[in-house]
Amino acid sequence: MKGYNKKRLAVTVLVMIFSMMAVPVFAGQVTLTGMVTDDFQVIDDHGQSYDIAETAKGEEMVEKAAGKTVKVTGTLEEDGDMRTLVVASFTIVAE
Repeated sequence: MKGYNKKRLAVTVLVMIFSMMAVPVFAGQVTLTGMVTDDFQVIDDHGQSYDIAETAKGEEMVEKAAGKTVKVTGTLEEDGDMRTLVVASFTIVAE
């Protein structure tokens, strides 16, 4: 019985470790305002940069709004220090 409990505990711990390592953290839906760069980033008012995911909507935003300020809504994915914004919608902010 002791050996069975140790194996069960070891398997449980391994599953937990692999689950935490394999999945990036998803922060959910966000809306932010920032400057779009032509190298697929948004820089917000605080200087924080977000990589733009290379999706159809992300590519459209870079194509139409590079060098402009936008209000963008999307899903923020964080993996370590990397922040990637999956664009759902955007509007160019009049300056």
